[in-house]
Amino acid sequence: MHLYFRELAQQSGMQTVRAILPEDIDVNLNIAIRDKVKSIIQGNVRNIDGNTKVARDNSKYSQINSLRSLYKSEDTNGAGAGSQTDPYVVNIGTSDKLLVTGFKSLYKGRIYDIRIVELEELGATLNDFCNRAEFDAPLCTITGDVNSITLDVYTGPVNGVAPDSIRYSYIKTPNVVCHPDVGNQVDCDLIEYLHDDVVRAAVNMYLKAIVATNAS
Repeated sequence: MHLYFRELAQQSGMQTVRAILPEDIDVNLNIAIRDKVKSIIQGNVRNIDGNTKVARDNSKYSQINSLRSLYKSEDTNGAGAGSQTDPYVVNIGTSDKLLVTGFKSLYKGRIYDIRIVELEELGATLNDFCNRAEFDAPLCTITGDVNSITLDVYTGPVNGVAPDSIRYSYIKTPNVVCHPDVGNQVDCDLIEYLHDDVVRAAVNMYLKAIVATNAS
């Protein structure tokens, strides 16, 4: 990617001459990588009506296509009965996660989708005959802070059944690439056919910065 960057950013035939510092290339590449991932995510998000009480699979990402190298899932455990007054609580760290995309409840060898409910609608939903929680139709509310999210899972209209575990899927934060001349080598973990787009975007940012600097 560094070589391709120089081919596009420098004069023709000068790609082997290091007129651009590796750390400068890394900065532009990492910004372009983040922008590319975000643009793919934005292109796959479905809008949800603000009046909808329950959201199910509120975002769709093509894990077998563009972001397949970043799409991950993990199982985790929590504590609680899953009832209205004692929900099954799970804490998930988000330091290496760009976006958490969905939750599943694992119970006695079966997998059940977990619906997401707004906190303001929790009471009405739990007591709604059609939308209320059941062990095979769990729902949850989500709160969090900068470094983690907390999942409160409900598996019954009043009393609940604690899941065996919770499975969550997410888009991991892409690698921060680093040239070996700058530090420990870190390669881009996007799939290869996106590399051209990333490098071209990085070059455009670099050239615009040069033009702005010269103009000032």
